[in-house]
Formats: sequence, structure tokens, C-alpha cells
Amino acid sequence: MEYRVSGYIYQNGRFINGTIEIDEGVVKTISHRVDGNADLKGIVIPKPHNAHVHLLDYIVKDMTEERDLIKLVAPPDGIKHKMLSKASREDLKYALNMAEELAKKLHIGIITEFRELGLLGVSLGKLSKNFRVLSRPRNIEEAREIIRISDGLNLSSISDVDYSFAEEISKIARSHGKMFAIHVSERIREDIKAILDLEPTFVVHMTVATREDIKEVAAEGIPVVVCPRSNAYFGLFPNVEAMIESGVRILLGTDNHMINSLNIFEEAEFLFKASKAFGQEVKAIEVVKMLFRDFNKDLSVEEGIKAEELLVIEDLRGIPELVVLNRHSSSIIHDLSSPKVAMRSA
Repeated sequence: MEYRVSGYIYQNGRFINGTIEIDEGVVKTISHRVDGNADLKGIVIPKPHNAHVHLLDYIVKDMTEERDLIKLVAPPDGIKHKMLSKASREDLKYALNMAEELAKKLHIGIITEFRELGLLGVSLGKLSKNFRVLSRPRNIEEAREIIRISDGLNLSSISDVDYSFAEEISKIARSHGKMFAIHVSERIREDIKAILDLEPTFVVHMTVATREDIKEVAAEGIPVVVCPRSNAYFGLFPNVEAMIESGVRILLGTDNHMINSLNIFEEAEFLFKASKAFGQEVKAIEVVKMLFRDFNKDLSVEEGIKAEELLVIEDLRGIPELVVLNRHSSSIIHDLSSPKVAMRSA
């Protein structure tokens, strides 16, 4: 079935006026003109990437107001890790199944997960092709085993493990052509040179990193995933303005599912608004770019893309990047993978 969507189109990091034509579930053409007779009108965007999340700790969802980072999430004695160590396989599968349902409801395109519990964790399975599982090994032997069935490996931080262990984990991931990622300077500043020597695919947080640390990460071309809602929960906030000024490739993550929803649009809205309270000037379009990024490429509405990878926000009143950030929960959002959208044009 063929139909047209017209309005604003997100392409190459900006919004253009135009119309897309979809046929047999694929964007066949994109024109740079608005079509008043289109079947659907709105803001056409890719499905966003939630680039850092811990899904298993959903089993501890909203069970504590503890805001001490060490007491709540630091391995091995944080509340989260104690609960994970006692959880049944059924409880852990429940956490993942809930994540799958919520990801569909929230229109998330890609989720990159830090999966705890080593071999047990990765044996719980991968939810779908849109979910990436970076496993956390407990020892070198386990790392060599789980790398074959994971999308990569993750570590909590270099402050939590022997550096030689971190070096070996990084080597194992890279030798298999897979991702290696690590939390960096979330609570205390860590040695950025030591971290960069590990050659991570990306790093997470950099909340208390210095401007010089940020510049070094930018110079190495290492993406940084920021999680402002989680950071704010612990009384912290990343220097996103400095990251943008330094040319860091920034992505967004919702972090711990025990304290935050998977809604990555909420993360973007929070960053945009809270940055002002922390004395930072972060433009709306820069935050929107963070939503529509993978680690090595930008997400964009292009000819040939599958309609199932796109959303339409049915709201053309206002600047499109502000609508994306401010009206994601109040405007009607159409998932173009839905047959109901095509039926409107019949």
C-alpha cells in the first residue's frame, strides 16, 4: 500500500520541509516540498536510540529512596547487586519481558544494555534484533565464554576492578570485533588516559570529568553516553555544554531501570530543561541529535529506509525540535510499522 507523509523531516541532523512516499513498507522518495494533500502530516523522525540502560534491576523497581550511589548500585554490595544475586531466573526474565513491552510502547528503535550476572545474565537471551547485550564477566574465563553470545562486554568502572582485568576484558572484546564499554568518572574523577588506553567503543557518564578529560575523549573520537536523570538523582549533572564545545559525539541513555523509565524522550526533555538550572546553554537541536545517533553513525530519514524504523509526531505547530522535546507525551505519535497508518490512506 502506498501513502505519503508530509511536514518536517529529520535528515542529517536537521529538520527540512518535505514529503516522504512510502510503498510496501519502504521510503521510496523524499521531496523537498510540503504536500497539503498527504495522507498524514507531522514531524517524521527515526525511532530513537536508548544508548545505555541496565534492564535487570527492574526487579528492584521503586523499592527504595536511597540516593547514595555506592549504597544503591556499586558492585558487589550495593542494594541492586545484592537483589540481583538473590533473584530467580523467572524474576530476571520478567524484567526483560517488561523492557520489551515498554520499548514497543515508547517507540524505541535501539537499546544498548549493560547486562549484569555474567553467563547467567547473557543466558537469559536477547529480546530482539533491536536490543544489544553487552555482558559483564566476573572473570577472564567467563569473558572468553560469553563474548561468543554477546554483542560485547561491559565493566562498571576502573575503580571497581583491577586495571589488568579491565585490559584483558577490552582485548577479548576487540579480538572478537565486538563492543567494549565502561562507566567513567561517574562519582569520582578517574584517570582518563588509563581509560582511553583500554580503547573503549564508548564510555558512559563522565559526570565529574574535567574539561581536559572531555577534550581528550573528543580527540580520540570516543562517544560518550550521558544519563542526566540518573545523575541528577544522585546530585550530579554532566557538563554537556563542554562536551558539545569539544566536539564529543554524545548519546543519551536512561541508565538504571530501577529508578528511571525507559522513555528516552523524557531523558532528552530533562537534559534540555535541567541544563539551564546547571548554568549550561544546550540548544534543542543538539539534544535532538543525541536521540538519533548510533555509536558510529547518525540516524536519518533517507530513501530506502524501512517505514518500521520511523515515527510521525502529528503536531506541526511550533519549531520541530522543540515539539520533539516538549510534546512527545502529549502529541499523537504514529509508528509507521503499524498497518493502521497505511489504512488511513486507503
